[in-house]
Amino acid sequence: SEYNFQFFGNGLSNSGYTSAYASIINGKNSIISGAGYSTISNGASNAISLSSFGAKNSIFNGLYNLISGSSSYSFIANGKRNNLKGGNSSILGGSANTINVPSYSIILNGKTNLMTGNTAYNIILNGRRNVSTTNYSIIGNGFDNVCNGTISSIINGSNNLMTASASRNSILNGSRNSIEMAYGYQGHGQILNGSANTIDGSSEFSTIINGKNNYTLHGRHSLIAGLGNTSLARYVAIINGKYNAAYGMFSFIGNGTSLTGKSKFGTIINGNNNYNSGSSYYATVISGSGNTVYGAVSTIINGKNNI
Repeated sequence: SEYNFQFFGNGLSNSGYTSAYASIINGKNSIISGAGYSTISNGASNAISLSSFGAKNSIFNGLYNLISGSSSYSFIANGKRNNLKGGNSSILGGSANTINVPSYSIILNGKTNLMTGNTAYNIILNGRRNVSTTNYSIIGNGFDNVCNGTISSIINGSNNLMTASASRNSILNGSRNSIEMAYGYQGHGQILNGSANTIDGSSEFSTIINGKNNYTLHGRHSLIAGLGNTSLARYVAIINGKYNAAYGMFSFIGNGTSLTGKSKFGTIINGNNNYNSGSSYYATVISGSGNTVYGAVSTIINGKNNI
């Protein structure tokens, strides 16, 4: 001990340097250095080692845990090889988790999760190899998820991505889903499940419910489900089906395969390779195969290769 008012209660080979009012209670090989009013209780080879002024940090139990930098009011409880460098933050378990942000962040459990950047108010609840680099984000569980979007959340799943331009968005579950909205838009996109789904461009207030390889670009207020469906216009709904594409505003595609809706206020329900053109406002195709509508306020019901 090399400072006044330090306390050591039991333990083995614990030490304190330039740390007033510091305490090490039980445990072994733990160190407090440059950290006033700080406490290590139990555990082994834990350290509070500050490079600049900081105080009132605590480590309770665990192994090889470290609080460093200029941290104040930070806390590690249990776990192994966790590293905390930031104020008013906590790591409450797990292994090899890192918080390297200025303040107010929490990792609750998990392994090799990371918070980094000039950010604050983030939470990682569990999982492994998840990364947060933004403000006001939540990663709930899963692995290899990356949240760079402000006020955004990834609740579960794997290899999901939220880019820095994508604020106020959420991915609920699934894998390899991404929200990569352009800067300057409000966000509010949601991917609720599925795999390799993407919300891109200006597709604010859009939702992909489930499925795989669904994509919306500039599809503001769009709703998509199914396989390989694409929205390229605003106020579009594609409900189920596969490889369908909507280009017309306010268009609806329900089920079917390789359906193409270019009509504004157009509808295609079921069928295969049906098409309504960009000049066919309020056009409807219901079922059938290879049917095409070019006229406005026109309808084809069933059949094959009708025009």
